[in-house]
Amino acid sequence: MSGRVAAIIAVVALVSVPAYAQKSRILNSGHDLRTNKAVGDACVACHTPHNANTGYMPLLWVRAVRTTGYQVYDTTVNPDFAGGTVDITGGNRVSLLCMSCHDGGAALNVNWQGQTNTALRSGVITGTSLLGQDMRNDHPIGFVYNNSVTARPADYNATPTAPVRVFAGRVECASCHNAHDGTAADFLVRNNDNSALCLACHK
Repeated sequence: MSGRVAAIIAVVALVSVPAYAQKSRILNSGHDLRTNKAVGDACVACHTPHNANTGYMPLLWVRAVRTTGYQVYDTTVNPDFAGGTVDITGGNRVSLLCMSCHDGGAALNVNWQGQTNTALRSGVITGTSLLGQDMRNDHPIGFVYNNSVTARPADYNATPTAPVRVFAGRVECASCHNAHDGTAADFLVRNNDNSALCLACHK
């Protein structure tokens, strides 16, 4: 019996490590939205244990997600863009989670049901972190990476090199940023010394 209990405890500990590691890297980072960094839960700015946004229940997402009104980077911005159709509201909609804060449409401490959490920072994102709904002056997201590879194989790696990744084949905010790890500047998945991050995709 004690062996079985020990095995269960070991499994629980292993499962808990990734979540704890993610949380420990959020604490005191730019994504730690608590008003008092010494108390409270840093995860509740984005996730909730109960009554998650019905569109993003698997992630227990707590924020409202806007799905219309975005202006995107595409061939109308740059005729040389080779990514094909751009749609951040299509596919897996990963980037919309980021935009639920970074489009500046909702206060940081208001959840998808309009309820306010007084333990979190109030107001909307400002400064360079505020992307707004006009994303034409930012790196394109919401397009199929292989479209660029097919159109310009001499300019793009066949697949991005780790840790850059695509989501269901699409370039999203999380291709280059990891919201749970502020180790590198701007939550990049790695530093960009000698353009190493850019060269994960571009030749």
